[in-house]
Amino acid sequence: MSEPSSSVRRLTRAARTRGTRITGDARRALRRRLDLGESLTRHARGLPDPPARLWPAEPDAPIDRGLLPTPLPPAPSLLRWLGLPDRLSADASIGAQDVLLLVLPPGGPGQAGSVRLSELLDARHGAASWGPNASGTDSSGRRSRSASRTVVVTQGAVPTPPADLRRRGVRWVHEPAPGHRAALAGLAERVVLVGPRETGQHGAWRRVAQAAHRPVLDVAALGELDPSAWPLHRGNQHWPTADSLRDAGRSGRLAQLDEAAASGSATAPVPTPERPSARVIAEPRRVVVAGHDLKFAAGLIDHLRGAGHEVRIDRWHGHARHDVDASRALAGWADVVLCEWMLGNAVWYSRHAPRRVRVTARAHLQEVTTGFPARVRHARLDAVVAVAEHVRAALVRDHGVPAARTLVVPNAVRLPGPSPHRQEFSTTRHHTLGLVGMLPARKGLHRALDVAAALSQADPETPWRLRVRGHRPDESGWMSGREAERAYYARQFSRCEHAPLSEAVAFDPHGPDMTAWYERVGVALSVSDFESFHFTLPDAALAGAVPLALAWPGADLIYPRHWLAADIDQLTALIREATATEDVRRERAADAAAFVREHLADRVILPRLADAVLGTR
Repeated sequence: MSEPSSSVRRLTRAARTRGTRITGDARRALRRRLDLGESLTRHARGLPDPPARLWPAEPDAPIDRGLLPTPLPPAPSLLRWLGLPDRLSADASIGAQDVLLLVLPPGGPGQAGSVRLSELLDARHGAASWGPNASGTDSSGRRSRSASRTVVVTQGAVPTPPADLRRRGVRWVHEPAPGHRAALAGLAERVVLVGPRETGQHGAWRRVAQAAHRPVLDVAALGELDPSAWPLHRGNQHWPTADSLRDAGRSGRLAQLDEAAASGSATAPVPTPERPSARVIAEPRRVVVAGHDLKFAAGLIDHLRGAGHEVRIDRWHGHARHDVDASRALAGWADVVLCEWMLGNAVWYSRHAPRRVRVTARAHLQEVTTGFPARVRHARLDAVVAVAEHVRAALVRDHGVPAARTLVVPNAVRLPGPSPHRQEFSTTRHHTLGLVGMLPARKGLHRALDVAAALSQADPETPWRLRVRGHRPDESGWMSGREAERAYYARQFSRCEHAPLSEAVAFDPHGPDMTAWYERVGVALSVSDFESFHFTLPDAALAGAVPLALAWPGADLIYPRHWLAADIDQLTALIREATATEDVRRERAADAAAFVREHLADRVILPRLADAVLGTR
């Protein structure tokens, strides 16, 4: 019998892939129905805790210690428990789920204050109460969810939830374990502590929430919930916006860091646990790098080839699409496989690579918002490399990745060559802010505009400029179906047509000459909702700019504290301080560049990453 044709083989593979996808979708749908059914059954019976299987896995090695943040995003299983989508897009704003975590004092609702708990929940479910604002949009213009999801946490002897809490949108958790507190804090948009402030449990919850970048609202008595007494009110706007909640969360986290530093108890990131590993000393290895996007792996590939190893590429066509025959052949040839991005490539190689082959996966951020890491056969992976501590912790917490097999190796920053055109003494550069990337909305274009406007208004005699580099919304096809985001950008571009921004903002097209562009910028900004690493900060520092950022979760585990601000006001103050004189700005930029060269340069990071991939640690 003749060999089947290539077209027949392709059709067979396509049918097999489609069958696998349909089966997986059916399993996930069944799981969601089971989760919902079990949750409703327990709720009807008055059982306080969520099913045990909905909690994140307990790590087999310490993750949350000291000031480590709760990882992002919230645990998918807990999102399903609340009736929220179990997959948050990597472009979605973390915290947009609008979940209230209400922590009652020991003794339960009877000790909560002069106003019944049911009255608070009535207000919670009311018209605009507890919501972002009366119009239902946050400060960036994105539409918010109805404020309908509440988790009530009780402590002490409370056998069952009161009857008035057995209502739609309310979940009840009694005395969660310390690890589960962190999971709940990461799930919530805000944490409200009800009862006397001297309650010892409240202190523990405050620390957990601050470490998770979540705002903490103290309510000594429920009667204090009058809008005029709301802890986050600003001017005439009493109900907190999404941005004001993030500001409060960042502020709490940075205050916690500052307090720890002042007391001498600041905690370094958790060290990578020791684990058995095959040791390769000098002989060349046959290495396969598999993935759909290898831009962050280019330096490693060059490093491995320069060290004498033979490297071949298994180019995937998406998160889960590839040439199975080619991958199978490469798996048989390789000594070592690196799955760049922990997606379908890691799932496939963990199931099909021969036992003699060392398999490593590297995770950035996108992966933790997908179901791929949980589908990997973790026992088959020799190591999982995360680019940041908060990414590693999310993999352990939400996807069952064994902590003992994980380690953190930051992205490698390429050192630029000497530039004869650097504008060290340019007054134009001195007062120029730079923002790289405005897509998607989580990149925070509106915050960069807020900073530029605040500087121009505070110092009208100084010609402050904001340069925005990158694709515009109308240049990206995937934006066409996102009506809310397109409306958001329309509002921001409209702002740029009016004072004080009409003469202050310039949009530069996307292009490869980033070093030259950074050399025209005095201060580089990172104002995103969240990031895994954000190359803008170290790249700008190496080009002579001062890097400054809003403290997105995990930033303080990568960059120095003095690079970070809690809100726009603090960020503006840091910019004015760093640009007081040209000498001050150049000194700050030189210090930042020295930090990058010492801790993040490719000559420092690539050998560490190569060791992790090859097993030579």
